[in-house]
Amino acid sequence: LLVDLDIFPLINNEVSFSEIAVTHPSVLIKVFSDGKFNLDHLLKEEPTPQENISQEKNSNKWVISVDKFKLINGNVSFEDQTLSTPFKQHYKDINISLDHFSTKPDTHSNHLMKATTARGTIIEWQGDIGLFPLTSKGELTIKGGLKVISDYLQDQALVKIDKGRVVLSSKYRFSHIDDTPSLQLSNTHLAINDLSVIKAEDNKPVIDIKMFSIFLDEFDLVRKTIKIDSVKSSNITLIATKDKLSHFDIAELFQLQDLEKNTKTTKNMDSPPAKLTTQSTPLKDKAKVSTLTSNSSQQSNSQQSTSQWQVSVNEVLPIDTLINLIDTSQDTTINRSIYVPEFSLTGIKLKSNEPAQLTAKVVYDKLTNIDIKGTVISKQKKADLAISAQNIQLSNFQHIISSITHVAIQKGAFSSQLNLMLDLSQPIPQIKATGNAHINQLELVNSKLSGDKATLFNLNAIEVDDFSFLYPENNLKINTIHIKEPYFNFELDKTAASNFNHLLKDAVNVKSTIKAQAPVINQVMEYEKKGDHFQFTVERISLSDAHLDFKDQSVTPTFKMNLNELNGRIKKLSSEPEEIADIKLKGRVNKFTPISIAGTLKPFHYKNFTDIKVNIKDMSLPELSSYSGKYVGSKIAKGVMHVKQHHKIKKSKLSSSNNIVIENMAFGESVDSKDATSLPVGLAVSLLKDGDGVITVDLPMSGDLDNPNFRYGSLILGAFGSIITSTVKSPFNILGSLIGFNSKDLHYVTFNANSSDLIENQQTKLDALGKALLLKPDFVLKIQGVGSSAIDSNEIAYEKILTQLGIPTKTLDKNLSKDEQTILMAHYNSLPNKPANSNVSLEEAIDFMVKEIVIDKSTLITLGQQRAVAIQQYIINSTKVDKANIILLKSLTETDKKNLNTEHEQIKIIMSLHAK
Repeated sequence: LLVDLDIFPLINNEVSFSEIAVTHPSVLIKVFSDGKFNLDHLLKEEPTPQENISQEKNSNKWVISVDKFKLINGNVSFEDQTLSTPFKQHYKDINISLDHFSTKPDTHSNHLMKATTARGTIIEWQGDIGLFPLTSKGELTIKGGLKVISDYLQDQALVKIDKGRVVLSSKYRFSHIDDTPSLQLSNTHLAINDLSVIKAEDNKPVIDIKMFSIFLDEFDLVRKTIKIDSVKSSNITLIATKDKLSHFDIAELFQLQDLEKNTKTTKNMDSPPAKLTTQSTPLKDKAKVSTLTSNSSQQSNSQQSTSQWQVSVNEVLPIDTLINLIDTSQDTTINRSIYVPEFSLTGIKLKSNEPAQLTAKVVYDKLTNIDIKGTVISKQKKADLAISAQNIQLSNFQHIISSITHVAIQKGAFSSQLNLMLDLSQPIPQIKATGNAHINQLELVNSKLSGDKATLFNLNAIEVDDFSFLYPENNLKINTIHIKEPYFNFELDKTAASNFNHLLKDAVNVKSTIKAQAPVINQVMEYEKKGDHFQFTVERISLSDAHLDFKDQSVTPTFKMNLNELNGRIKKLSSEPEEIADIKLKGRVNKFTPISIAGTLKPFHYKNFTDIKVNIKDMSLPELSSYSGKYVGSKIAKGVMHVKQHHKIKKSKLSSSNNIVIENMAFGESVDSKDATSLPVGLAVSLLKDGDGVITVDLPMSGDLDNPNFRYGSLILGAFGSIITSTVKSPFNILGSLIGFNSKDLHYVTFNANSSDLIENQQTKLDALGKALLLKPDFVLKIQGVGSSAIDSNEIAYEKILTQLGIPTKTLDKNLSKDEQTILMAHYNSLPNKPANSNVSLEEAIDFMVKEIVIDKSTLITLGQQRAVAIQQYIINSTKVDKANIILLKSLTETDKKNLNTEHEQIKIIMSLHAK
């Protein structure tokens, strides 16, 4: 220690040093575990204010001046034992020079300080300083490593600085006059280079920065202004991990842990010492800490917002920023990258209405390009941005889809040109978004299936032109949606289960799952609740070249059908309950069958109003053989079908007219099917054909859509079943109607007892039947003759008696001559087994003789056969019907009692119609 004191100035109450030099001083600063400093209480306590006043009155003021002060190669050691792991830092090569120092008012001295730490940090401070009043100006420079920060905070931090250097330089001007502090900074430059931050627990990287710098033009404490010229960076890499609870670790990693758990306590403390630990705070607690920190930050921001600080930033220019997102919340870890090669934010004034200019380019996962340009007004919390997003891969959202459904996004990309206006100054954000968007090459599959049947849907493109969205109005308006080449694949397996069945995962709570997997979407849903009821309007939807493939393997052979070349449009699709949409679509079934759909409806209230017409023309019926074989028992050999449907719904009541025209339909090969109906469908088809082989069916249907048992398919099948049943129930009436013959008894022919001769009025009936058969050449008339003992036996026996006695044949109801009566009575009296009563009338005698004759079954069968032949021959001879169209069945000796008329001694021969 060198002290050069001038003696003479002491006379004038001035302590004047020509020079003071201190060489190699060493200072130890230690913070003990109880928080006390080793330098505490080295000086006597200050006198009370009253004593100060008394001393000042009784003493003269002394002035201290030092012409030159030098501290050469000083050393300072710092220790902090309050930490679980004590911290030590050594500052060496401390050099300080002070010229012309004086305590006289309004005098200034020049100072220069240089210091170097053991770790290589360099501190330089030079300028001038005055004590009365306290003023200083000069330059400060700090150059050194950043690792010391993480060493000091190693017990409280979950991250540590592996490497990195900082350079800080600034010009300053400071004063404290009349209890008013003043501080001005200018030409301030902060630069951080080659920074690497890693996790403390596993040394995995978190942040890597090649260069980060801030150029501060002006800081003025009195004027409350901050002017930043630029904020620049290059090659920043940020790695964030999302855990099972959907928390990102990046924020939690930089929270200091509970100091009470990580500092030593003294033995004489009232409370017991806290257990030392370096474990991480549990995620649940971290969330609480995060919330508290956020709330504190909000309160702080609120307080600061009341001040009048004017902050401006000329430009923010980060280059080559990379953010890696590691999602471990899924079964399979997902890695995503966000690369920002360019970013520019210029003209930022936090408390001004002047807009800042924003330009940014973002590359997501190396494929997605997002360009952002626009303005930001920080004071008004408003932004007006033009956002161009290209090639956003929809597979990036697969983890959300997979958590809810078995749908897998094989490919697809989303792009958009968006103008976004934000106003965050209100309690509910104000948002206006306009622009267009499109999705290209979308393909969805069922992840539970494989092969072709796994395909659900794909398309070439969806283009959304000229849309606008307003929030909180929740109003979406779209001018046009173009859907290009959409493709649906609908398949039924052998059990009739669809490839669209069970796409939603079992026992999954969609809302909670989305909340966990996509917090951003959940936040949007929460905002949506605060806004008005969601409304949308689409002026026009155009559909081009849509395609549907349908395959049903539950029938044999497998049924295949495709709907292709479906084009058209839908006008005015709206969520408004009274808005009516207009639909017009045209396409082809199996390439050759035209189909059209046209009409109007209330899309989201279709039960209140629907008016739709569907037309199908020239559908080939053999293509439906798979179903006809299963449900009818025969394949379809030929035929075409035309369908015109008109469906109306009003107040949930369906009224539908269905005009079906079938031309030249014919069944072919029989199919053994357990599901085949017992109804004579072939007969019904033949009956329904007109003379040209055309079937025309008008099929009205009605139903209540609010009925839980309502099924449209069941309604159609029921209506067709009713037609078939009613048709085959009275086929002869339908035949008669073809020729205008209205008799209801065309299906039978009446014969007298023991006769195969046609009665005259029956011939008229057979004439009509023959004419009808000529019009229906695909019909077969089957005749089954009957000889009945109840009707025919007595007449047959009577005929035998008369023939034996030489009497001309007569029926029992015909009168006999006296000679014929005498012959019969004589024959009766000659019978040995006649009754003993001698007073027998002619009628009683004839009755006894008839009953004595036994008519065998063969005689009756022969009679029945003769009757059937009589009918056949008459029809053939009178109308020239082909004999092949009339089939004679084996005759019977019994028939239904309703076919017997015992009073008039007549029998009905019943005929039946069948399709060939």
